[in-house]
Amino acid sequence: MVTGVDRSTKFKAPESIQPTRRWATSGEITKNVLENRVRTIAFVNTTQEDLRDHFMDHPVYKTLDTYQWILLLSAHMRRHTAQILEVKAEANFPKQ
Repeated sequence: MVTGVDRSTKFKAPESIQPTRRWATSGEITKNVLENRVRTIAFVNTTQEDLRDHFMDHPVYKTLDTYQWILLLSAHMRRHTAQILEVKAEANFPKQ
């Protein structure tokens, strides 16, 4: 699952999960990400459920249990963070 962090392999997300530009500003995106992060951390810290006993399909990795989904969330965020850093390192990226 950690392979999702490696930016040397690039791929286009399946159409069903591609960004839809539903947020008008970067502030709205950041707010949404942080709110979801708080909820996810709260779930991980408080759940009494067996995370290996609940499953949901993923469009790339197929069926994952909840434990795997939590690992994937972390890897996915790390991948996007690396992507942002790549863009910001470009010579033509606006300097503030």
